[in-house]
Amino acid sequence: MKHYKSLDGSPIGTDSTWECGYAISKGKPVIMLIEDKEHIDYYAAQWMVSFSINAILTENKEVAEIIKDHPKFVHTTILLAENKEQFETKINEYLDNYYMSIYSRSWIINYYVDKRARELFNMENLKKNVFINSDLNKDILKELNKLSKIKFNSDKDSLKVCEVERNISKYLKNNFSIEKIDSAIYSLIKLWGKSKVHILNCLEHSIKPPFIQIEGRKQGIKKTRTDLFYELYDLVTHHLVQNQRFIKSKSFPYEVGAVIELYNWMNTYALDDVFDNSRYRQKLETVWYKFNRRDAIYTGILGHLLTLKYFFIITSENQLIASKLAKIMNDYNYVMYEGQVIDLKLTFDSSKKKNLLKRKKLEQILNLYIKRIYGICGGFYEAIGEIAAKAENKEEQIMNAKEIDEISPIIGMYYGIIQMIRNDLGDYVLPEYFSKLNKGMKDVSHSDIEEGKTDIAYLIALY
Repeated sequence: MKHYKSLDGSPIGTDSTWECGYAISKGKPVIMLIEDKEHIDYYAAQWMVSFSINAILTENKEVAEIIKDHPKFVHTTILLAENKEQFETKINEYLDNYYMSIYSRSWIINYYVDKRARELFNMENLKKNVFINSDLNKDILKELNKLSKIKFNSDKDSLKVCEVERNISKYLKNNFSIEKIDSAIYSLIKLWGKSKVHILNCLEHSIKPPFIQIEGRKQGIKKTRTDLFYELYDLVTHHLVQNQRFIKSKSFPYEVGAVIELYNWMNTYALDDVFDNSRYRQKLETVWYKFNRRDAIYTGILGHLLTLKYFFIITSENQLIASKLAKIMNDYNYVMYEGQVIDLKLTFDSSKKKNLLKRKKLEQILNLYIKRIYGICGGFYEAIGEIAAKAENKEEQIMNAKEIDEISPIIGMYYGIIQMIRNDLGDYVLPEYFSKLNKGMKDVSHSDIEEGKTDIAYLIALY
């Protein structure tokens, strides 16, 4: 506040009810500076001010003691500084905590997911989990050898990648175990044939956008998938006491969120960017563009396998749950690459696509579009909903637990489909009209049109 003489002789700031109201409407915290104990009464007497105060800053210990038990400041944070030089530090520390508070819960989730991800997926841990001693798996090698000679620069090559991913999922589906996952990883690394440093650089680059530590902040981009998982998981488990849970670790929901993002970026986007020929995502070079297409394809397949392995790592205290969660994600991987096949058919400017659009009626082609977005997005969110429902011991206290198993995936599926339609429509927003809410994941406009994608707006306009 600027220094001025108040009409009633009270300290400056006590007549700032309008400013307090404006701050609250903007979701901004109000911090009051109280320099001596006589000032406390001025703030306490003006209830429109006192109930607007989020924190009180002072270097006066006597003021801090009085405020601690004052009925008008029960929910007010006290920022006690040793001297005025500490004011800025105290305010910054308070703001960091405030913006991770219940009033912006998604940033709490984001913060702790990013924190655990940087620990779980640092270069040392990736190295330990990728470069392992295991047996070569003939079935996996047979699948991977289908990719060893192709150049990954056509829709036929992309369809071959989808087939391999589906077959790997089918192979892992039966007798699910970490040993089978490790043998698949070992076989892929042998086939890849690049140095450890090169492989690790590919993996690290694939997950740089979601977990990068942005200067001046503690978390990177917002993540709708981890948000969805946390909220559904919280709805299912908020009443369960800690010692009755399958997984006792309090960081478990954030670790699941981190693994979900690992799959999304190291597998889904690494491969999808090859299929779409996308050079940038979140203003960073995509894996294939920074390295090459073969590296990106192997990164994507390894992302699938590492996702399954990390489910076993984060649920080490209950391997039955680990196997259940990994199976859900592996089953979705099959669905994903069925959806990618439809996506490829509806994307490239080929005679097949043109004939398809000529032969099908609008209702038929929209059904195909929905199958496409279910496969590449809705099914992912559906799997997240299923993981949220089955990760914990809800049967202990919930009579209608089976209904939760049915409803949670459905909520996820519809949310995912809505997200995909929203993103498709958002691609038509011109860059000069971008806001934080409508900016696409690739951070560009009209990329789908350039890539020849047949989205819902395109189809309706065409027909």
